[in-house]
Amino acid sequence: MKHLLLSLVVLLSFCSISNADPIKIRMLILKHSPSRMADNDADLAIRATEKARTKGLDISLIGNYNIDKNGRLQAVLWGHQYDLPRLKAFVSQEMKRGAVEGDTVIVFTIGHGHETGNLNSLGQRCDVMKAIVESAEENNQKTLWWQLSCHATARLPSIKSLTDNQQHLVSIYASSPAEEESAAGVQGKIMEKVFLALAENSAYINPNKDDVITAGEIRGFLNANRLRGELFFACDSNEPIFGEITPLARKIPIIDCTCPQGNYPRDFLPLPTKIPRMVINTVCSVSYNGLKRLTPMNGCRKAKIPFLRKRLLFRQ
Repeated sequence: MKHLLLSLVVLLSFCSISNADPIKIRMLILKHSPSRMADNDADLAIRATEKARTKGLDISLIGNYNIDKNGRLQAVLWGHQYDLPRLKAFVSQEMKRGAVEGDTVIVFTIGHGHETGNLNSLGQRCDVMKAIVESAEENNQKTLWWQLSCHATARLPSIKSLTDNQQHLVSIYASSPAEEESAAGVQGKIMEKVFLALAENSAYINPNKDDVITAGEIRGFLNANRLRGELFFACDSNEPIFGEITPLARKIPIIDCTCPQGNYPRDFLPLPTKIPRMVINTVCSVSYNGLKRLTPMNGCRKAKIPFLRKRLLFRQ
């Protein structure tokens, strides 16, 4: 009976791998420069959101704010210097608005940037990134920082500089490389292309039709439209950006009864050794993220099953 229950858990875990949450997006617009340009780019982003929603994409606007280091501006206070913790507290609070499991928040920042890494009214780009990353981690929120500023990658820390958990939560799209300025009126139009492709489940952005859009798929879509996919940053090409895989195994605590307890990564799946042949054959036939379907085979428990970003524990 014990092995039958374990087998059922494993089967449910693997079967849920192919079930992705529907794509859900929330947009938070933060303008840190007092200019008509920032307002216009925000308006373009809002129109892109509204147009995609009419096409069926589950996308909503959290808010459209003027900000500085102190967070949301109630009045025009540009140029005042404050500490970033209050900005982080503001962003973190806004992330909670309308949050649902498996959704992605796009934090769209708009304003002047400089080759020194400074963002107007906010300070160093690395500090702003830290505030956004910590907000994402605090809320366990999948977050895409869409950054519109001149010299957008100047002194921008690498995703690999973050902790393992932060790397899986945060991705970045920058409007320009470090040595270039960014044109106004462009990023909102790029958003519209991306959002409409998501709404239509286009093969150009979701070639394997699995309802999970990875960093590699977004880069491919951007490059195909000459939109500089090299400026999209994530921990790896297989990282889900929109849509989320939520197998049952991620919700079950891992208690190692035979070996020293370890610190297991978020995508770790334990697999008992004594599983009925029927279950092994079923597990081996599961496909994930459009990868090649596996067929039942002898010694399947020892096989390196190429599930995307899944590590399997095979105890001997």
